[in-house]
Amino acid sequence: MRDHRTPSALPPATTPTAPRHMTQAPIVPLRQRGFHVAALVAGAALALSVFSAAPALAAKAATKTLVSSTTTTSPSTTTTDFATVPASAKVAADLQAAISAAATPTYSSWVRDINGVRHVKAIVVASASADPELSSLRQSVLALGGSVYFRYTSVTALSVLLPARRVIDIAALADVQGISPNRMTARTATSLTPSLLEQASGASGVRTRSGTAVGYSGLDGSGVGIAVLDSGVMPKHQLFNDAAGVSRVRKSVNFLLAGDATAAGTKDWTPGVDTSASLYPGSPTMATYEAKIDGSRLPMSDAYGHGTHVAAVAAGRDFKQTLDTTGIAPGASLFDIAVLDHKGFGQLSDVLAGIDWVI
Repeated sequence: MRDHRTPSALPPATTPTAPRHMTQAPIVPLRQRGFHVAALVAGAALALSVFSAAPALAAKAATKTLVSSTTTTSPSTTTTDFATVPASAKVAADLQAAISAAATPTYSSWVRDINGVRHVKAIVVASASADPELSSLRQSVLALGGSVYFRYTSVTALSVLLPARRVIDIAALADVQGISPNRMTARTATSLTPSLLEQASGASGVRTRSGTAVGYSGLDGSGVGIAVLDSGVMPKHQLFNDAAGVSRVRKSVNFLLAGDATAAGTKDWTPGVDTSASLYPGSPTMATYEAKIDGSRLPMSDAYGHGTHVAAVAAGRDFKQTLDTTGIAPGASLFDIAVLDHKGFGQLSDVLAGIDWVI
């Protein structure tokens, strides 16, 4: 896996290439010294309440459940003509409620009055088309007094700011599948049975310890990188050291440090800007963005602790405790992608940006 961020948009003069999706990665057989573990451990199921209030949707499933629509199913295909779907049916129920409320709601982080006008932060999901940069859709958002914060490559979607009354106009566009608010994301519980983890998962059957503090023989995840999208990972925790005592956390980024618009030097909740256009490899904005999300400079990388727990389940290496807490791939490298805060909460746009960074 790469340890640099996939650009959110290509410069206008560059011919765009097809985004690389997680499902397109080749399946590699298990081999000596390497679990080819999934390159994305999304916080052991980040709770993304996408079109309903029910929590506990995995982050990986978020890209499949951002929109709700009527489909026509045949024995071999499932297709939807979104041009025929009513605009109101493309807008999430809670977003519609916030738009139609007599007073601007104060219970949500994604709705606010700007100069007396109600605005919302939303995720707009579009259909795949001949316009991979979604240039037309971005222009439509700007023309209606909104801003574009991010264009994702992991899913055909934009993170936007819109005047609330204009959401329905964007929903009416033929290439728009659905619009949901940039909802809060939250942690979900995971379970750990420390002394039995390797046995229960079958990992103990494919490797043996070669010494009390040396390492393993067999499959231990060496040569594999695991990205953990969660509340952060404590790089100095002893479970993440290798045999030489060096941390296996190779990179730490924190998307809560950048905000929706500040990565491009723009004040958040500012209408009329498109920051997605300036994020491409080699651009000054990309360099600024990478510097802003650098998590290695933080004194406390995981104040909540959930991400560290998840990383330990995936790649903990325990040679010192009587109660063994070794994880599934104790030789793997770790990439810390913080998308949740010190209370275990975040927002959907940061989760998607984190997935983009990984792939």
